[in-house]
Order: sequence, then structure tokens, then C-alpha cells
Amino acid sequence: MTEASKQLIGKREKLAQLDHRLNEEPFRDSLFQIRGRQFIMEQFCKFTSKNSHNHAMTIGEYAVLYLMAWSPALWKVMMDEGYFLSFEEAVKKNKMYFVFNDASQHQDEHEIEIFLDENRYYEHVAEVEDIYQTIYSTRRLLANIPTYMIFDDHDITDDWNINLDWKKNVNQSNPGRHVIANGLAAYWLFQGWGNDPTSFSPIFLRKMAKYFKSYQLSSYAHDAWETQLLKYDSWNFVAPTKPKAIFLDTRTQREFDLSPVPLRLGRLIKEKESPPQLIGKNRWQKISDCLFKSGWSSGEQLFVISPTPVYGIRLIESFLHQYIYPLKIIGFPVNTTFDFEAWKYNGEGFSEMLHRLKDWNASRIYILSGDVHYASAVTSKIEFRHGEHLCLHQFTSSPMNNMSFPGLWGGLLKKFVNFYIRNRRKKELSRYCNEGFKIIKQRKNDSCPSTFTWREKIRYLATDNNNIIELDNNIGLLTLSADSIQNTLLQKDKELQFETINLSN
Repeated sequence: MTEASKQLIGKREKLAQLDHRLNEEPFRDSLFQIRGRQFIMEQFCKFTSKNSHNHAMTIGEYAVLYLMAWSPALWKVMMDEGYFLSFEEAVKKNKMYFVFNDASQHQDEHEIEIFLDENRYYEHVAEVEDIYQTIYSTRRLLANIPTYMIFDDHDITDDWNINLDWKKNVNQSNPGRHVIANGLAAYWLFQGWGNDPTSFSPIFLRKMAKYFKSYQLSSYAHDAWETQLLKYDSWNFVAPTKPKAIFLDTRTQREFDLSPVPLRLGRLIKEKESPPQLIGKNRWQKISDCLFKSGWSSGEQLFVISPTPVYGIRLIESFLHQYIYPLKIIGFPVNTTFDFEAWKYNGEGFSEMLHRLKDWNASRIYILSGDVHYASAVTSKIEFRHGEHLCLHQFTSSPMNNMSFPGLWGGLLKKFVNFYIRNRRKKELSRYCNEGFKIIKQRKNDSCPSTFTWREKIRYLATDNNNIIELDNNIGLLTLSADSIQNTLLQKDKELQFETINLSN
């Protein structure tokens, strides 16, 4: 990837200008070796992902990833020119990074590491070969279907802006800021600019062009380019679909509360920071302006695209929040190991979102989401304190080509989910939000206090195999008619249909 990026861009970014340690050993070599970047990403860039061994860092590397994901053309060039090495060739040419690289002092450890890395290497090669076989179909699909996308964490890095500490630490790192800016620049080039070309001002375009002419990291042009990307607050856009679709940026427009949250683990009781508002209260006005400037009017139907589902599966979210999140007390890095990014984890942010959707006064709102490694369909009927009402229909499809909940924790979670499915079919969930923005589930005989901020009734729709959640790979196909909504999951060997929503009811 590093060699292809150099050929694509014409030069290699001098990352050592951002941190002089990158010009010293072992980093000068490991920076461009296979599996050589984990320490650099953690210690220099301040990222928290445990899978950063081959993390993209330069604009060319991010660009290569886009090109390889969407077209077979670059793959053919790389294969013809011998970019893909065998493990033995990579070791012989010093292209492979080893933690125990001194065989004279760590012979046993070095041999074990070689054995493990060789197995991992060929596992990854097999996965890459599988991907390559599908690229022709991917290109044909994207060439014939208008496609609109909004970034999420994996477009840039795992755990991107996951919490306030992460954001502060990365912002204080020169190479960390540069990597984020490169990821955003690649998103802009390959997706964002095409989503809404008129939303980027001439000043924005000039700053991008000026830096791209030189790629000089120690320059005013670089600093202006980086600052512009990191502070840009208008990635949201409206796609000219019918109905129109507003895409939400739930990654760069977060607001981090400083108010403490009590946590308990056994007899240990401490206070930790709140999960973030996925869109801060003061950020919604720009989204509203964007929507109405697009020509959309109140009373029309509307798609709302939220990378993170507004309505997750309650058991999964509660399992993480009640049993995993308290591990923060003993120092377990749960924020960066598990995704605590559900809308409902921050009651104030969730409430602000509902009020904004209500104020838009759409005739119907359909929420489309992904990210969470399962598919589901949800309807919600909301009543606000002063009598206003809001009805939401959410459809989540994920993943298209990923494992759902892998590993030990994932296995346990799947068992809980399967038990939950059997007990939630065709049941309605009632909950309300109190004046302190705490979201409270109503039990069967509980009453809702008159001081509620809003209250709602949620129903999870079942598929034709009588499940409310689908964990196998899928892609959603939503069909709207004048009087009904049909959500279908397209899978490799079958189709699953959720129960039809009758809009006349």
C-alpha cells in the first residue's frame, strides 16, 4: 500500500517533519514495514485501536484504500508489478516488522513470532483474494446506482472521537492530527465533494488545492489545510432522493458532557464522564438550515440517515451500559474496546434529536442506519409533554460483509440476544424521559409521571422467520408505496422480509 501510494501521489509524505522520532530507528524502517505501525499509532498519534499494525497514515494510502475498495484497476497494476509478496519474500526484503527482531538475543521468541506472523499473513492474503474477486461486481453496482455516503469511525480510524480524552490526546499530537486530516481529505475527494459540490466554498477549495500542490508538511499551506479539515462543521448534506434524505454527521459534531455519571462495580463506586451527545445541541441549527435550503418543506416525507441507529436493540445497549461500562472503575478501557455510542446513552442528546425531528414537521420520517453488525426494523410513536406527536420508522442493515459480535464477549452477547428475541416478539416497549433527561423503561404496572419530557411506545418488527434481529450478512432494500412500507434483507442465498408497515393505520 505504501509503494502504491507513492506511485499514485508522486512523492512520499515526510512524516518525520511532524515528529522527529519517526526519523530514528526502529521507526524509520517500521513506518513502511508490514505490521510495523502499532506502536507508532498508539504512542505518537495517540490512537487507541488494537488493530493499527497497518494503519493508513498518508493521503496516498487513504486514496489507495478507496481505489482498491471500488475498482479492480489498481489491483491489476499492483499484481502485474509484483506489489504482493509472499511471506518469505517480505522477510527477505526486510518488508516485515518483528517485535523480537534480534535473533541472536531472542532466538526462541523470534522464531515463534515468525511462525505466528506467517500464519496471520496468509490468512490475510486469503481474505484479500476473496475481496478482489468481488471488486468487479462492486464496480458494476456503483456504476449503475446513484450512491451517497457519510463517514463513520472506520473511514478514518477505530474509536474516532469516542470520548473527550481521545479527542484531546489526538489533537495534541502532530502526527495524530495529520492522519485524521488525511482521512477526512480522502473522504472529501472520493465521497464528500460529490455528495454536495456546492457546499464547499471557494476558500475551502483553494486551501485544499494549495496544499495538494506541494505536500509540504512543514508549511503554512499544510497548517491551513489541516485546521480547515479538523474544524469543518458542515459534512452533513441532503441527497436529492424522493423523499429527500438528510445525512447526519454523528462523528465530528459530538458534544462531550463534563457532568459526572455514577458507576458501581460490586462495592466500588466512582464517577466517570458521560457518553457523548452524538450531535451537540448547538450543532442542530446548521443541519436544519442545510435541510430547508435544499428545497425540502415541512409536511413532506423525509429520510434521516444516521450512521449509528437512533433505536438499537435494547438488550445489547443495556448489556453494554449496565455490565460492561462499569468496568471503567477498575481501569478497563471499555470506551475504546466497546462502542458506547448509542443515541440513548446520552438522554439530553437523544431528547434534543427528537425535538428537532418533531420541529421539522415532516409528514413521515424514515431513519436508515448501519454500523451495529445486525439488522432490525423499529417503529416508535412519541408524545411530547405539550401534546405534540412524532412517529418514526427505522430500518437498520448491517453488516454487509463482517462478522457480527466475534470473540468471547460476542458469543455471550449472541446468547443473550437469542434469549431476548424469544421474549420480545410482538411486544411493545414503553419508556419516558424525565426532567433530568434520564430515559426510564416503564414496567407493566408503572405509570408515567405528568412531568415527562417525552414518552414513547416502541415496537420491533419481526422477519418472516419470526426474528426481530438478523445477525448474518445482509443489505437492506426498502420499498415505499402510498400506503405501506416493506423492508427486505438481501442475503447471499435468501431474502428475508420484515412484516409490512401499513401506513393507513
